Amino acid sequence: MVFRLFRRALPLLLCACLLLIWPAEAFAKLKQAKPESGISSYSAGSPGDLSASNLWAQSAILIDADTGRVLFSKKAGEVLYPASMTKIMTALLVVENLELNSVITVSKTAAAVGESKHYVDEGERIPVRDLMYGMLMTSSNSMAAALAEEMSGSVSGFAAAMTERAKELGCENTSFANPHGLTSEKHYTTVSDYAKIVREALKHEEIVEIIHTSSYSVGATNTHEKRSYQNSNTMLPDSGAKYAESYVIGGKTGYTNAAQHTFCCLAERDGVRLIAVMMGTTAEGKWLDAKKLFEYGFAEYASVSLAEMYNNYPYTASVQGAAKAEGGELMLSLAEDADFSRLRILVSKAEKAKIESNFLEYTTLSTEGTLVAPIQAGQRVATLRFEYEGVGPIDLPLVAARAVNTEVVAVTPPPTQDGGGLLSPNFVAPAISGQVVSGSNAGFPLMLVVAVVIPGLLFLFLLGWLMVEIRKNSKKKRAERRKQKDAESLRKYLARRQRADESMGVTLRAPVQRAGTRHLPGEETARVARDYGEGRAVARPAPLQLRPLEREPLTRSERGYAPRPRRGFHSGQ
Repeated sequence: MVFRLFRRALPLLLCACLLLIWPAEAFAKLKQAKPESGISSYSAGSPGDLSASNLWAQSAILIDADTGRVLFSKKAGEVLYPASMTKIMTALLVVENLELNSVITVSKTAAAVGESKHYVDEGERIPVRDLMYGMLMTSSNSMAAALAEEMSGSVSGFAAAMTERAKELGCENTSFANPHGLTSEKHYTTVSDYAKIVREALKHEEIVEIIHTSSYSVGATNTHEKRSYQNSNTMLPDSGAKYAESYVIGGKTGYTNAAQHTFCCLAERDGVRLIAVMMGTTAEGKWLDAKKLFEYGFAEYASVSLAEMYNNYPYTASVQGAAKAEGGELMLSLAEDADFSRLRILVSKAEKAKIESNFLEYTTLSTEGTLVAPIQAGQRVATLRFEYEGVGPIDLPLVAARAVNTEVVAVTPPPTQDGGGLLSPNFVAPAISGQVVSGSNAGFPLMLVVAVVIPGLLFLFLLGWLMVEIRKNSKKKRAERRKQKDAESLRKYLARRQRADESMGVTLRAPVQRAGTRHLPGEETARVARDYGEGRAVARPAPLQLRPLEREPLTRSERGYAPRPRRGFHSGQ
């Protein structure tokens, strides 16, 4: 009895074991983040001595926000979960594709997304801007889902758009499965890839403004009362928290069990703009790591103006047809109205001295064709491209520093009567490209060519082309009529021959050939005539053969023949 019960319960026990083991195996496959259990000693007085062992984060990177140059990294290519740091990518797509002042209605599926402090209600109508503040400041997952559905119609469609946008930014080891960062095996990135995403997102002032805001109030909606948000980034200067820093502009935090703590942040001091990204760190370690990275960047790198370097080593260009008195050498300067705020690079002290002393080695000049006088002052004539190790290329527009006039030559035109007197004997005309133009009628031949000769040639060309086309169409029509006439003649001929054969009582079992002419039965006749009329090739059938009749030949009397009376004789009465 006991054995029988055990045998019946055995399948149920096996199923239960599988249900218990399968989640454990699936969880074991996840890329679990492991923050450093201990770090080596770090001296705040010597920030330039930072090493990878001084960071709690499993993976970290520091880049120049203006050029994307990598300044410091630790396991930057390791694939990990980004957690809620994902919402920076969500914000980038929203700013690029949605109007922030538009109002959307939250769906049931978006409102049901959990694991966050702030939610939205099903059917709630709320502006996109308010959802952006709630998503980036309080890390609301349901708000991120609502924005994703508004843009792409579904979370899966939005995730595909996120992955595609990441590839456009050069991210090679990044995949997104949702807009909020909840753990999924198809949702991962590296700090190297995500730094590119953060740099692109922070080019939008709307995103920078949101992450820099400490508190934000949202008005009442159709389903919810007035509410306020507090930024989770305690490094903001006005946060009043322990880790607040004056140079921090803003950032985005994240946390899941699989990802542990993640953090990306933007900082600026003395014209130096830095972006730090950390993954797989601790709750307190993300603040400590960010400060160490920023202090390292500020201590080791300085912002250098490319405009100032170029002014120390300006380019000159030769101008053809320039007046000899002025000279053909033209100084090229940077455009005054150009935006040079971003034309700065971060370099170390050694690199700064190297670039300043060898600036021209890292630049190439390209002009917009041959420079020919006259040239106006401030006219753009060239582009300077700067490219250094890990920096660039950066293009600088160059303009003419002064005006360049053409050479002038004095000539004496023929005397011209004007009310009984002569015009000035010394008429000065400009020389263009080294050719002297004399007299007030110097441009008459050119005007004659432009106004008469060129239109005349164009008219003759068009007339000739029209005549050729008319002739070609006439030939084509005649050929088509001739082909139709031949096909009709062939059809009539074959029909006559078939009727002649049938009247003689001859049964054609196969095509027959007589005196070099092919005779075809009715069906073959129709096919040949049709093919010939439609311009297709006519298959040549096998030689036609006559077969004898299957019955005895008819006598002359049976065929209706009567003896012909001889001349001179009469028959009958």
